[in-house]
Amino acid sequence: MSSSPTRGLRLSERVFLGLFVAANILVPLLLIEFYPFTIAPMYDTRLREVTLYAVRGPSGQPLPARDFGLDIANLGADGTATSPFHRHRARIPFDSVNIVGQPPLAPQALARRVKQQLASMSIPWVIITRTTLGAVDAERAGVVKVEEMRVERTP
Repeated sequence: MSSSPTRGLRLSERVFLGLFVAANILVPLLLIEFYPFTIAPMYDTRLREVTLYAVRGPSGQPLPARDFGLDIANLGADGTATSPFHRHRARIPFDSVNIVGQPPLAPQALARRVKQQLASMSIPWVIITRTTLGAVDAERAGVVKVEEMRVERTP
């Protein structure tokens, strides 16, 4: 006696499940990345390192990394995501220098980037903490390096 997982479901529930499964397959392939339907590009390559940025203002308050273009972008440098069948624009493109799979900016380039953003803000300076995650040894991943720098707004 075998029991089917859909045995106790009404017809409307079976139709809904069928449509949901079909949408999970077809929407990312034919249309666009749209949560919860995704081709999961974050798993298509093996990462060696990931860089995380934290930004703090003069009073120690955390500030959004996105305001400084330092949030993680799992996209190409041009703001596009790649699917197996076509390239398409991300639904919400944003400007970030922290692109997964690319090396982090040199300290001087990072300071220039943050100074550009500070020019339009009323904050005199910020502390940028760059945390690099990667292989600690052959079997473990964790924090590899932590760097901190103070960047002041140019008058």
